[in-house]
Formats: sequence, structure tokens, C-alpha cells
Amino acid sequence: VILLLVVFGIFTFVGSWTGLGIGLGLMSAAVGFALQKPITGVAAWLLIITKRPFEIGDRVILGGVKGDVANVTLSHIYLNEIGGMVDSEETSGRLIMVPNAVVFEQNITNYTSQDEFVLSQVPFAITYESSVDQAMKIALDAAKKVLKEFKDKVKEKPFARASFNESGIDIKLRFMVPANQLQKVKSDLTSLIYQGVNNTKGVEFAYPHRHIIMKKK
Repeated sequence: VILLLVVFGIFTFVGSWTGLGIGLGLMSAAVGFALQKPITGVAAWLLIITKRPFEIGDRVILGGVKGDVANVTLSHIYLNEIGGMVDSEETSGRLIMVPNAVVFEQNITNYTSQDEFVLSQVPFAITYESSVDQAMKIALDAAKKVLKEFKDKVKEKPFARASFNESGIDIKLRFMVPANQLQKVKSDLTSLIYQGVNNTKGVEFAYPHRHIIMKKK
């Protein structure tokens, strides 16, 4: 404001109103360019509070950052970061500030827009000599124990799928789980499946290795 008054005074003193108009036009363009990001941020904030692509507490991926939405202001979205320096679905303890304008520039992935559950899986491989049916039963029994507290909250029950690979058969246990408990549930399932396979005859884990067979002519 002070700068505009000074410019206005100068051009009034010299009597050049045309120059004043040109100067104000250039200054308006400069100010508009400088405020482009803040104005876009406010527009994005209005979009967030009206369209609600996410709310406080939702787990999202925004601007390449995965986290739980902690706060939304006129300029920034605050995320409690997930993973961060480790590969996990647990909070890292760091608070990330993401500019609001990102909602116009990046895809928004909302884990919990419909409900708190997401689809995940625990894969493991068994040898070709193993029983696929037994392996699937081990996986489903583990899921029944670990996921029993969620069984009345989800429509889709845990299920298993099998596919071939070079070293054996892949078994994939798939299940619905609350996004904020994903890491713990996968850890518990891995432990139970490992115990189940080791305690079951006819089922063995597969892993890349070589057998050398010596034959005499």
C-alpha cells in the first residue's frame, strides 16, 4: 500500500497519468504473479472444505507423501507421516506440511473414504511337491484367528489364491483390514502361517536354490 501511494504521488507530481496507469498495470501483474500460489492454495482449501476429498483422520497419499490427515489450513495440509524412513504402514512420528495447491496438481489416494478397511495380502511360496489345499487351509486358519475381531464389520471374508512361479507355487492370502492396523495384522499372519507350514507334513516353503545331481555313466 505504501509503495502504491509513493508511486501515485510521484506520477501526480510529474503530471504523467499515463505513466501512472502503465506503472499500476505492471505492478498489478507482478503482484498477481507473486500471489499465484497463495491464491491457488486458498482455492484448494475451499475445494477441500466443500467437496471433502478427505477429512481429518483419513489416511491419504498426497503429493507423494503418505500419512493421516491431522489438520487443514488456508495454506497447508498437515499429515502425520506413514512409513517415512522405513517401509511400513505405521506412523513415523514426523509431521509433513503439504501445500494445498497440490490437490490441483497431484492424484489423491484416500485409503478410508468409504470405510476404514483396505485390501491387503500376505504371500508365501511352497514347493511343487507340497499340497496346495493344505497350504491354503493353513493361511485361512491363520486369518480366522487374527481377523476374528473384524469378521462382523467386513462383507468380504479372507480368501486365498494360488499361482505358479519358477521355484514353486505362490499362495496369496488376501483380506480386509483397518488401514491403521495393517502392519500388525500382516506380522501376526506371517508368524502363524510360518508356524503352520513348519508343523504340517506335506507342505514346505519354496525358495530359489539349486540341486546338484551327480550321475555315473
